[in-house]
Amino acid sequence: MTEDYPYKVEQLEKNFQNILVLNKDIDNIKEVMDKKLKSLKDVHSLMSKCNNKQVFLFSLDSFYFQYKSFAMELEHLNKFDNTFKNRTYCDYYKLYKLMVKYINDHNDDLKIQTDSQVNIPVYKDLEPFYDYGTDNTVEVHNIIMTYIKKIHNVIDEKSKLVAEYTSKSHLGYSISNFVNTLTHENNILKGQLDLYINYITFFHLSQQKQIKRLHSNYKDFDKEVELNLSSDHAFNFNDLLDTIDTPCKKNIKSIPATTDIDVIQTQVIAESMNEMKQLESEEIPSFSGISSS
Repeated sequence: MTEDYPYKVEQLEKNFQNILVLNKDIDNIKEVMDKKLKSLKDVHSLMSKCNNKQVFLFSLDSFYFQYKSFAMELEHLNKFDNTFKNRTYCDYYKLYKLMVKYINDHNDDLKIQTDSQVNIPVYKDLEPFYDYGTDNTVEVHNIIMTYIKKIHNVIDEKSKLVAEYTSKSHLGYSISNFVNTLTHENNILKGQLDLYINYITFFHLSQQKQIKRLHSNYKDFDKEVELNLSSDHAFNFNDLLDTIDTPCKKNIKSIPATTDIDVIQTQVIAESMNEMKQLESEEIPSFSGISSS
């Protein structure tokens, strides 16, 4: 049963590396987007200084709003990115603390030494947007994986011991209860290790889902900004006419050509009267009073 643990550990480590790759790509996109938006702001500042007439400043307001809307959208994405990174570190740090407590509480049986002087920052629940850094996240994840490997080694040694005592029992030694107890204790340890592995698996799956969505949002935002920056067309009224969706006109009810207010008012009153007559013709339930006893 223990043979699949090395495979699980290997897959978890590979999966974590994939998350780090996406995280690195997001950081690169953020750096590029900061430069693009800074360039937009600098262009606006330069154009405002060189064209200080009121009519030109009025025309540049739309340009500034475009920059501001992009900046706000990027700020929103960056805030979610910080929240995601914060939560990622939170998950690993709290699992690390649980594992350390379990190992220390069962030190007589496990014989695994924990490093009390490990150099990772303490997670603070009151700072949900603080970025603890990728290096610290990687470090605490590596420590967790190290403890998993050590626990697996203990399980493997106990399994060999069970097999050894089982072979001795075939020679006539009455140690069945001892072997059963040893097997039970080892199964409990296997269950604990499975629980830790399932914790990390859930973290990885959840983080993959979130970071893929975040990465896609950053890519879409980059494309949108690039599309606006690369446009060299000055829009006019003809562009408005080109955007009219002709098929949609079929779904739009025709508007009366008349603008006679009296005629329209008469039509509205007539429609209202018809609705009232229809309501009066419907059967209205009657309610009897409550009889006094």
